[in-house]
Amino acid sequence: MTQVISPELDLTEKINNHSQLLFRQISPQGANSVTTSITSSVGPTEFIIPPSVFRLDRSRINFTLQCGSTAKANFINGNLCSSISRITLYDSATNALWADISNVNLYSALVTPAGTSFDEFSTKSYALTTGSTAAAALANSVEDISKSNTSNGSVNDNGLDTDLTPYNPYFGRKQFYVTAVSTDTFLDVSIPLSAFKMSILASEKMMYSPSNLTLQVYWGANNNYTFKATAVGSPVTGAESQTAPVALTNISLSLATEQNLKISSQIINQVMSQGITLPFAYPTVTLQSLSASTAHSYQLQATRAYGNSILAFITGAFQSGGTVNTNTVHIRGEISLYNTFINSQPLKYSAGFNALASQDFYLGNREYLKKSVVQSLGEYVNAEWVHIDSFFGEKPLCEVDQHARDGLDVTTESKTWQIQANLANATAYRWTTIIIGQKVLMLTASGSQVM
Repeated sequence: MTQVISPELDLTEKINNHSQLLFRQISPQGANSVTTSITSSVGPTEFIIPPSVFRLDRSRINFTLQCGSTAKANFINGNLCSSISRITLYDSATNALWADISNVNLYSALVTPAGTSFDEFSTKSYALTTGSTAAAALANSVEDISKSNTSNGSVNDNGLDTDLTPYNPYFGRKQFYVTAVSTDTFLDVSIPLSAFKMSILASEKMMYSPSNLTLQVYWGANNNYTFKATAVGSPVTGAESQTAPVALTNISLSLATEQNLKISSQIINQVMSQGITLPFAYPTVTLQSLSASTAHSYQLQATRAYGNSILAFITGAFQSGGTVNTNTVHIRGEISLYNTFINSQPLKYSAGFNALASQDFYLGNREYLKKSVVQSLGEYVNAEWVHIDSFFGEKPLCEVDQHARDGLDVTTESKTWQIQANLANATAYRWTTIIIGQKVLMLTASGSQVM
């Protein structure tokens, strides 16, 4: 039996030993600016992280984004992670790969809102308007995502051609930053690595690597996150690609390092003497482009290549062959009934989820979206549709401890995951399924290894 002592009777002396972060600016190798491409990714921009005790989730990628003025209004995706195409982190000495996230515009559209707690979301910085100069943008820096902070359902905040105001005014996620016609667009961007949910980049653990780590950032094609349209009030009318590249300048990494010597010494000593073994989440993005049909189906083999276990499959359908303003739109669309399986067995609901009756929200995903950015059925249907197959229990995605051993074991045999969906009308979709595996990071005096 455990004895519980009331706080007013607990007179034992306690000593607090706090972490104390120091942010160090790291410049990229080579140029600190990039001119992006309209249709293809560019990069990488490389940052060398020297041996130090650091915390990844509090570290930030910083840059200034500029779209030149045109005869139309500039639209920029309100999820600024979409400006990145791929991000990797590896040990320069051992080549151990800590993270490799491709198609970040699709990954972040699905995982970032669902995996961000509402407490974190409510404090995100945002800009009511974009800056007309780089200096003006500095006063209103933006992060990965932000609240809409409006009650009028303006396209600037709610983005789609569907007015989300009746569903969640003020608390809905900002979908676009928009600039007036014939005006330069500047955004001062600071993306926390915590935005890359369900990956080691979002880890809150203090770590030490005795060798250099390399963080690589590949920048996305303009069409993946920005476009122009005839008027600020509509992302649909006259939507077309940017005619000029987007300039990214002042690129840097703010690395969160530990300056409490007692704490940093303990972590370094542990790594150098006995080592540290740490399970962590490792996402892999898969794409399936299916032609127009009223029945979509595909399957994936979950093998040890993705990790020792599988924490989740996170799936969304994106418009295929649409215009540039719909590249990262993952509303429910034409989906009427669907189900997911492991080895031909339904994962959660044998009858399948009737989307027309909102079963995909109430029966399938609500438990995983609780306490997150996605607060209501309206947001889920019109802007944030996602399906999550969990092997970490019935709890919010934003509360999953990626460092606790968990998930569907695939060490002895692979598992076959499958989705089957019926559509109201024949539609082509670019299905994205993110396999969240769990690997093990070993930090020792000889460097890091990932298994």
